[in-house]
Amino acid sequence: MTGEHDPQGGSLDNYRKITSFKIEEAALTLFALRGVDAVTISEIVAKAGLSQRTFFRYFAAKDEIVLAFPRRSINRLAASVLDRPIDEGPFVAAAAAFRTAHELNPEEARIRNLWIELTVRTKPPVFQGEMVDALRHAITDRLCRRREDPSIAGPVAATISALIWLSYSEWASQRGKISLPDLLEQNIVRLIAFSSNSASGKNV
Repeated sequence: MTGEHDPQGGSLDNYRKITSFKIEEAALTLFALRGVDAVTISEIVAKAGLSQRTFFRYFAAKDEIVLAFPRRSINRLAASVLDRPIDEGPFVAAAAAFRTAHELNPEEARIRNLWIELTVRTKPPVFQGEMVDALRHAITDRLCRRREDPSIAGPVAATISALIWLSYSEWASQRGKISLPDLLEQNIVRLIAFSSNSASGKNV
């Protein structure tokens, strides 16, 4: 069994990332095939080539694996929203930030694909609340810096979160033929066009 220490003598931080990805990849592969409840930790570590002791150094339970990728993505997305040019509105900033947040290395891209395959079969998971909260804080910050009304941050964050989930679902149904960032941009453009038409009475 592989232990915590890096047998190749490389960076311990890098080794920990590799080990975490091994656990996530093995678990999500099994979860997608059989469902989370039907898979045991023993089966996960056997597929990953690790020990149960190593598993529990990284994750306290199976459910934490399902939440690991979206939580990393949420942190990247919120940070990217804050970094966007201040003259961008919240929807434009969110679309551009989403594209930046999805510039993934090959290992993380595999985890993303497995996670989407697993989760789009079910209702939007509990992490959506975390996404809305993170986006609301980032958008509130941007609106305050733009001297605009921050009270709209909550509805805007909830809308963007829903559009992201819709884009994940469409990406999965199309088997990745269109990139996730492109799908989100298309959905945002459709929403803005619909809102504009509604304001002019065309969609009433």
